[in-house]
Order: sequence, then C-alpha cells, then structure tokens
Amino acid sequence: MKVRFTLTHKLFAAFLLILAIVVGAMFLARHIFFYNFRTYIRQVEVEKLQALVPALQQEYLQYGNWQGITSDVGHWSNVLSIASEIQKVIPPPGRRNGKKTGGAEVLLCDAQLNPVIGSPEPDDYVQLVPVEVDNRIVGWLGLEKKEPLRSGLPAALIKRQTQHLVILCLVVVALTGLIAYLFSRQMVYPIRELIRGTRELTNRNFHVLVKTGTVDEFGQLAEHFNSMAQTLRHYESMRRQWLTDISHELRTPLAVLRGEIEAIQDGIREPSDENLASLHVEVVRISTLVEDLHQLSLADSYSFCFEKTLVDIHRLLKESVDGYQVALQKKEIHVHLALDAPVEMFAYADADRMMQVFGNILANCSKYCKRNAEVYISTWEEQQTSHICIEDSGPGVEPTELGRIFDRLYRVDDSRNREFGGSGLGLSICKQIIEGHGGTIWAKQSDKGGLAICISLPTERKKHVV
Repeated sequence: MKVRFTLTHKLFAAFLLILAIVVGAMFLARHIFFYNFRTYIRQVEVEKLQALVPALQQEYLQYGNWQGITSDVGHWSNVLSIASEIQKVIPPPGRRNGKKTGGAEVLLCDAQLNPVIGSPEPDDYVQLVPVEVDNRIVGWLGLEKKEPLRSGLPAALIKRQTQHLVILCLVVVALTGLIAYLFSRQMVYPIRELIRGTRELTNRNFHVLVKTGTVDEFGQLAEHFNSMAQTLRHYESMRRQWLTDISHELRTPLAVLRGEIEAIQDGIREPSDENLASLHVEVVRISTLVEDLHQLSLADSYSFCFEKTLVDIHRLLKESVDGYQVALQKKEIHVHLALDAPVEMFAYADADRMMQVFGNILANCSKYCKRNAEVYISTWEEQQTSHICIEDSGPGVEPTELGRIFDRLYRVDDSRNREFGGSGLGLSICKQIIEGHGGTIWAKQSDKGGLAICISLPTERKKHVV
C-alpha cells in the first residue's frame, strides 16, 4: 500500500531535518572545541618542558650520560629545582604509596626512548620533547599523565560542557517540535480551506466562501478565490436567466407558428397569401433572434473577426443614416447631424461592424420613437478620443433601467417592448463590438426627452483612409 504523506507531515519532516542539521552542527562544534582545547593543553605542556631542557643539557654535558641522575634520586630533584621558574607551573613530583600524588610526573628517556626516570602506566598520555647536545638527540623529556581531557579539571570542564550541550539540544528539540507542529497547522489550515472551497465549486455551490484569518499571501489567495466564486455565482445566475429568456423568446413565435399551421391543417384557416405572410413574419422573427444569438456567441468566445482599417467615422454615420432613411421616414422621424469634430474623424476600426452598431441604434430609434420624433447625432474629439452620441426625443427610459438596457434580452416594458419585433439583443451586440475596439458605450437620459446612446473610441490622427 502506498504511503500518503500530507503537507503537514512534509512540513514537520522539513523542520526536523533542519533541527537535525542544527544539532549535528552543535556536536561538530563541540568536537572542534575539544580538539582545539586538547591541542592548546599539549602546547602549554611542551612550553613547560622546554624550560627544563637547558638544565638537562648541562647535566648530560657534565657526566656524558644520565648516570648522575639515575644513581641519586635526590640529584634528580636538584636538577628540577635548577629550573625554579618551571616549578611554578609543574608541581614537584612525588609519590605516595607508589602512586602519583600530582597530576603529572616528569619522565626522562634516553635516545632510544628507554625510561631513565619515571615509568609511565599503560593508560598514561606522554608528551615528549627532545633533548639535544651537539646537534644530536641524547634523550627525551616528557610528562607521564592521564589523557588531558579524561582527568582533572579539563575533564570536569568537558563533562559540564557536554551536559549543558545535551540539555540545550533537548530544549531546542522540544521547542522546535512544538513550533513546527503549530506552524504546520497554521500553514495548512488555509490550504485546507481552499481545498474545501474548490470542492464546493466542483459541486456547483457558488455561494461558498473561504476564510483564512491571515493577511499574508494565503489571505490574498482567499480573497481572489472568494472573488472568483462571486463571479461564477454571477455568471451562473446570468446563465440561468439567459436560458429562461431564450426559451421565453422562442416560445412565443413558435407557439404562433404552431397554432397557425395547425389551423391550416385542420381547415380552420386557408393557406392564403395573408396567412402565409403572417407565418413568414414569425419565421423572420425567429431567424433574427437565432442570428443575434449567434453573434453574441461569437463575441463571448472571442471569435468576432475584426478587419480593422483606418475609417472615417463621419462617413460611416452618414451611410448608416442613408441606409435607415426609409424606415425613419415612415414614422416621419427627422435626423439631425451635428458633426462638431473636424470634417473627418478617423478611427482604427472594422467598418462593417461599426455600421452594424450604428444601424442597431438607428433601428431602435425607428421602432421605439414616437411619430414625428427627432434624432440627433453629434460627434466631438477630446483628449485623443472620438465621441459619438445618438439621442432621440422620446419616449425615454427610467433612470433605474439605464444600466440594464445592454443586458441580453432585456426590454423596457412600457415603450420598448416585444411588439415591435426586436430580439432584445441589439444593444448587447453593440456593446461587444465597441469593447472589442477598445472603446466604451453607455446610455443616459437625453436632454431632448428621450434616450441617448454614447460611444467613445480611440482617435487615429492619420490622414489616409482605406
């Protein structure tokens, strides 16, 4: 069975690994300290022994050998007393019941390392210094003593240091383990919250919120997650409303088509030109709605193809007005062009799509404006931005509804309703096109008494139009 390690286990293991490295470094430092301490003691001992060498050299020159020392033990004590300075450092040797009374005994060996004075025990540590006469080694001087770190004050110091180090390591291990546990829990908690949140999103619960209780990167991630959940909740609401509206939009003309076709099939109505024309109107309405839905689906999938060239906005406006002149004249609607900008106002845009925008707006004017209404089209430039405003004399739109007229399938109930044959998608398509050109479009109440649709586009200063 495969062992599963959680993030808590991994974080805790990482802390323990760091702790092991720290403890290992502490014991390595202890070893290095002991090694340097031992070396220091040995160097001090060598300096002590070097102070005795001149006296022994004189003794060897006097007798030519070490017999003067070996034949009289008292003479050996006299030789040591010659170096009175060293007596302050090395205590006078002595034995009590055949055992060493001091911490060390002075050892003298001949050139072949055979003991002359002293007899080191098997576990003694011996530090030897050569005694040279006429550039040849005639003996060795040393101290027969225990290992410097195994007895005496150095050993006691090392023991205390080791005890303190062990206690310190235990305290560090306990504190680090506690901190690692608390830190890993604190660090894993927001991750678990995010896991819970993503699981809820997977189950299409877009009302989920995560709380980390922190202001660090996890807190920022939680805020972004909640913002994403809110956006998904909004889009889910729009999707449901979208499906409801589409089904409602299609249900009416399909019901009319079905009723009229069944009436013709049952012989209730004759397949006259008038009845066929009525059927044709409903089919056209459905076709218009389907085409508008297709346009919006292209916009949502970023599949709108914009063939942008340098175009004159004034020329496009005039051509759009000419194209809808017949529909406008039927309701005796008069169009006024107030192009306050230079004679030519250039923008880098798709001419056909911009004509579609202007055409949708003018089509709304021709459908919803009163007879003998006025439509005013004005343009101006400001801070490298081209502004276009198309407004009518009424009827207007309530201020509370201005922010929704670009919503899909939204209609103002009183004056701009379904009876005029619109799909409710025209302004939504306009918004997608304008935003695809890097511009903005919005609605406001017109000073003329009706509705004003305003557009802003980046201005292009070039003088040649394709």
